[in-house]
Amino acid sequence: MCDDLDKAANLISKECQHLIYNFKYNMTHYPLFDEAVIKYCSNDITLSHECESFAGVHGSGRLVICLYDHLPNITDPTCRYFINQVQVVAFNDWRLTEYFVEACKPDIGIFECGRLDDDNQAILHEPGAVISCLSQKHNLLAPQCRKEIFRLAEMQSDDYHLDRALYFACRDEREHLCGYVASGNGRVYRCLYEQTSNYMMSPACRKEVRRRQSLVVANVKTDAPLIRACSNEIHEYNKCSVDPDEDDQKSSLVKLLLCLEEILKLGRNSSINFS
Repeated sequence: MCDDLDKAANLISKECQHLIYNFKYNMTHYPLFDEAVIKYCSNDITLSHECESFAGVHGSGRLVICLYDHLPNITDPTCRYFINQVQVVAFNDWRLTEYFVEACKPDIGIFECGRLDDDNQAILHEPGAVISCLSQKHNLLAPQCRKEIFRLAEMQSDDYHLDRALYFACRDEREHLCGYVASGNGRVYRCLYEQTSNYMMSPACRKEVRRRQSLVVANVKTDAPLIRACSNEIHEYNKCSVDPDEDDQKSSLVKLLLCLEEILKLGRNSSINFS
């Protein structure tokens, strides 16, 4: 329902949009919401000391964020589904992503990617527009904001639905150019990357796809499927490792691909397939 209302943002009043925002914010910060998270994800919460520490702090919204950070390690399908559904709501509105707000508020003002009015009420925007705006300027952002932009992009990398700006800009292209591609594991992203020169792709979609590609080139961690596919080689050959605490220059896609290509040239046994 919330997703359908977001799609109709231009058709409903500002007052109604603000009520929708308040509903989503209250939902993700309501103590009973954390109880629902614990209900669906109790087993996986106990496997992470970090997430377990948030289990007793009801109403902060940090428990679900922590679980999403550890999504690759979540084993319960019910928990994975629940967290993914919640994150669709959060990615639709940057103000629901607490760490992002704290890290990027100055840059949001500097680059005019969004603002708050005098009553500190968030002014409405297109879904994902603030994150899209900042990510286009990732090389100019303060370190703490750039880190959050890349972290969010990494969280979005399996499912194009979570990159809300790209999702809304490329709905027709998804249907007409990539309709045969199943969602998940970054497959829709890859299909759209391959279609950027297609005359049927709209300028708005092409802009968002190229923005996404620039993030991957700058920081390969934002292509989680690639990291998973090459995980054995990355861990076995230490110089190919991607350090999550390094800046984007040292975690670039070019650096990783050159390193892995060198391994192949040396004739090492490898499961990498670049085709």
